[in-house]
Amino acid sequence: AWKQCQNDSTFQRLFMVADLHSLTARVEEKEAYNLPPNLKKMTLDTLAMYMACGIDPEQSPIFVQSHVPQHSQMMWYLSCLCPLHMLKKMIQFKQKELNAHSKDYVSLGLYAYPVLMAADILLYQTDYVPV
Repeated sequence: AWKQCQNDSTFQRLFMVADLHSLTARVEEKEAYNLPPNLKKMTLDTLAMYMACGIDPEQSPIFVQSHVPQHSQMMWYLSCLCPLHMLKKMIQFKQKELNAHSKDYVSLGLYAYPVLMAADILLYQTDYVPV
């Protein structure tokens, strides 16, 4: 579906490697203050996957989320406006919190994940988000 989208002049296409979202994954305690060691490789692998699926960067720009500071900035603004009780309803967070293995490490990043997703969408005034 992604390749077909790039031939449709109805849409302006942007493909994002969502590396900030990947930071919510559990990190071993000894690495807790560093980026996951394979983040750069995973980012490049995702870029390669987009291109292998036929995405042409000349027609459809591909960018890395963390290289655009407005994503983090927009997330901050939205997080200041988002009521905490709304985030507490997020099913994924509740499941992680209840899971005995992850109970000792449920990050604020995971809790605020939907706020970052909203920032990603609103930043580009997106109407269509194929996943």
